[in-house]
Amino acid sequence: PEVFVDKYADKESKLYQVGDVITYTVDVTQQIQDAVAKNVILTDTILTEGVKLQKDSIVLLDAEHHVVSDAKISVTGNSYTIHAADFLQSVEAGEKYTVEYQVVIVDEDLIGKEIENQVVVRSDNAPEAEDEEKVKVEKPKEPEKPQKPEEPQKPQEPQKPQEPQKPQEQQPRQEKAESIKTGDGANLIVLMLFVILSCTAIITCVKITSKTK
Repeated sequence: PEVFVDKYADKESKLYQVGDVITYTVDVTQQIQDAVAKNVILTDTILTEGVKLQKDSIVLLDAEHHVVSDAKISVTGNSYTIHAADFLQSVEAGEKYTVEYQVVIVDEDLIGKEIENQVVVRSDNAPEAEDEEKVKVEKPKEPEKPQKPEEPQKPQEPQKPQEPQKPQEQQPRQEKAESIKTGDGANLIVLMLFVILSCTAIITCVKITSKTK
């Protein structure tokens, strides 16, 4: 017989952060047709400190994904061992074992480092088979800064209605007194002479009249 084992983590990117839970899957098959592997024992060990094996998560499943209830599982620290069965037939016979379990990343010192673990499958009549899986712990992503909401524009203050301009008081026009036209100076002198002469003539006439009486 020839035993084959394949181990992989649940994320294809193999990138995790502190506090994440890693789910591992281990598939065990026997590759030679009509051959049988006897007394199959699987041992899986986490080689990197800073993670914690969740022992209650360890489960052994058959090819139909049913729990193998009579499997013997023992846990020591971050390592477990499963006595799967007395015999494991070939893939063509429809036999396969699958182990699922979880670990939690608890140490921040693992940031930027890899977590390595290894599984080994032994059988009484088959060569030992092994596989390993490495995942990396990345820095936590910085939360995106929330964009500041735009400040609502202040409503423009209503413009005060302009006070109607007071009509300017119109000052009454001072009408210029029309100047009395007095005529030319020469006409005035002639008039005065005429008046004087008239008065003289009248006086003279009065005197002559008086003498004749």
